[in-house]
Amino acid sequence: MSLLIVWSTLSLVWWIAAWWLVKTPFPAKPRSARTNTLPVTLFKPLPKQALQQQITTEENLCSWIRQMQPDDEMLIGCYEADAPFWHHFSQRCHSQYPSAVVRVISHPSPHLSAPNPKIAWMKTLVEYAQNPLWLWSDADVFAPANALTTMRNELLDGKCALLTCAYRVAETRSPAAILDTLFVNLEFYPGAKLMARTKAIEFGFGAGMLFRRDDFEQRVDLNSLGRHLADDYQLGQQLQPVQLSSICLSTTVDIDSWRPALQHYFRWQKTIRWNRPGGFAAQAFVMPLIGWLAAAIYQPGNHIVWLGLLCTLCVDSIAALTLCKLHRTRLARKAAVAIPLWSLLRPLTFLACWLPLPAVWRGEYWSRPLKDDHA
Repeated sequence: MSLLIVWSTLSLVWWIAAWWLVKTPFPAKPRSARTNTLPVTLFKPLPKQALQQQITTEENLCSWIRQMQPDDEMLIGCYEADAPFWHHFSQRCHSQYPSAVVRVISHPSPHLSAPNPKIAWMKTLVEYAQNPLWLWSDADVFAPANALTTMRNELLDGKCALLTCAYRVAETRSPAAILDTLFVNLEFYPGAKLMARTKAIEFGFGAGMLFRRDDFEQRVDLNSLGRHLADDYQLGQQLQPVQLSSICLSTTVDIDSWRPALQHYFRWQKTIRWNRPGGFAAQAFVMPLIGWLAAAIYQPGNHIVWLGLLCTLCVDSIAALTLCKLHRTRLARKAAVAIPLWSLLRPLTFLACWLPLPAVWRGEYWSRPLKDDHA
């Protein structure tokens, strides 16, 4: 029992540290006196989307487009079936932002060129990129004001080869979306801030990665990158050194059903387990629910054990609500009610990641983090 109490204390210490990391802003950096900047090509490969998802994606894309300088460009990669929608979007952007260059590149089946669907798209889009700086960013990411200028200055003024951005979940609409929301807001974001403070970031985050085209062409093989499940991790490994930007991006989780939510959550965790097994294993020290659940199974009649389990669920829920409030996350009431379910699924998923179970991404099964070939 004393071991479970110590274990729970470690978890509480981590939640306090996570609160401090989220609450503490990035150190202020001096304003750049740079007058001549290099133009950026923004890469935005789009998966197949329903109409409502396309409307949300429009808002995310516009958050970047309104910040673009005249020589910047955005490349939108879409499936041919969606091309009319995005060509119309491009025309509206030209009317609203005349200096912004938004180009739509459509393809019937871009995913066939690499196992990783995002890199399959990049292999198509790089042929159209014209600028010396490249920004790879997921389609569901929203950029705050001045993000592009700040990121550009941080890369050019710093000594890193890749500048990457942490992000938060700004809105959660359904109970199933609580898994992604709490993974990002409670696990990923505090972890990224901690690694930045200890200068331990050696990989990129797919929300936003800015780098020089020359560095990419000299160091990165797209064919090899396309065989990796965690392309952002591998890109950061090859474009060292990596620096965390002071810009925090955001996204909205719009998963409505539990099956894709569970698959996505498991894929994220399994990817970390494959690429950073030591760091992943260390999470066990702040997951006392593993011990309380085991104790409840072993001693189902012990009321103290059930009380300890209930207290752990309460602490997790308080931490979740507190950190989401710090992130200014709009949490639907029906999503907030599902927080204890996340608390239970988190240690179970952690344990499942050590089993020989494949990760699923857009219908493709990955039994390893690297595929040797692709049919």
